[in-house]
Amino acid sequence: MHKLSIVSTTYIIPANIITLLQYCLLGIPLAFVALPLNLNIADFYFRNFKIDLATIAIILLMVRIFDLVFDPFIAICCDYLLGKKNISPKLIINLAGIGLIFGFFILFNPHYFVVFNKKSCLIIGLMLTYFCFNIIAINFEAMAMFLANSNADRIRVNTYKELSVLLGILLASSSPLIFAKFAEQQYFYLSLLFAILLLIAMIALPQIKINIRQEKINFFITLKQQKFTYLLVILLINGIATAMPASILLFYVTDFLQQQQMLPIFLGSYFLTAIFFMPLWKNLLNKEMIRGINIWITAIVGAVITFICTFFLQPQQYLWFLPICLACGLFLGVDLIMPPTIIANLVGNNNNNTSSYVACYNIVNKVAILLASFVALNALHYYNNILPIIYALLPCILKIIVAIMLQFYKKILKK
Repeated sequence: MHKLSIVSTTYIIPANIITLLQYCLLGIPLAFVALPLNLNIADFYFRNFKIDLATIAIILLMVRIFDLVFDPFIAICCDYLLGKKNISPKLIINLAGIGLIFGFFILFNPHYFVVFNKKSCLIIGLMLTYFCFNIIAINFEAMAMFLANSNADRIRVNTYKELSVLLGILLASSSPLIFAKFAEQQYFYLSLLFAILLLIAMIALPQIKINIRQEKINFFITLKQQKFTYLLVILLINGIATAMPASILLFYVTDFLQQQQMLPIFLGSYFLTAIFFMPLWKNLLNKEMIRGINIWITAIVGAVITFICTFFLQPQQYLWFLPICLACGLFLGVDLIMPPTIIANLVGNNNNNTSSYVACYNIVNKVAILLASFVALNALHYYNNILPIIYALLPCILKIIVAIMLQFYKKILKK
């Protein structure tokens, strides 16, 4: 059984808003790279290099399995470096950041690497990007737990963190408009912008002192906690419901609505609304945990009522997709804030298994994306007439299941 060594950590509460903003700045490039990685990659290689969707789905499946297998090892190695070697999270993140820049460039600029064919660039770029991204993401999420020791602090840290993520997604989603005049070179400039954003965030990232006492513990000890394992099941279903429409959004907008030029507007309106309402959700959620879950359930119901409308849209009704995006964005903030906040509360001030919690949370998110994209892309490959079902109806059913499970989860938390 794999072992981790984190046993006790000295929490460092942000001394001022500047420290917190310096930390959250890293969320912008992380979200910036995640959007094209999950949203554009299949469409990019399908339309530009004529690789069929079934092949892309298999490659994505294999690379993401590799990604899942290495996640626990990454957590173990980071823990070893933080503990025994007394290396700071900033140094680990900065070293992985260089690899992430190269991986992203290979992935979206394969024509510069003539020694490899396009499928090889897809595989190599994905593996390097995922590997380095995971190192950064695990340390980034763990640092959020090191920065707070009360429910109010956790809500505060996660709200700022998720706001930075939304800003990164908004910037990435608007990039087609920013780089439209560059035509075929737009992905080169997208890669360049990402490199600049990441380098700035790496330089600005604060040094957070983490005092760790060495002692071996079981990596999977967190899975013995009922409150956490039940939450992971909820997050898996919720992640599939979220990732499924995201993985085929380009196909829905381009092939069903036939309005590819509107995609940046649709995405921009969705994330702008989410950013605008994030402070409201922060104030509502900044109470005890059961109330927060009730608000989360309400937001899920609101999102389902809104998003199900896309199932009934016809191509000529594409303008109705804009108010749907605006309304869905209203509820997004709760979905972003609540999962890491609940996990941080389960960790509490006894930070023995921080890396284990973060790694398990990341693995669940990745399994959700893997399953959602594999099922959705293969379904479209063999049954392209069921796009509205895969995009809208199935995710809404899964969200309803999540809301029901959260009702039961409140009883588990009260035990």
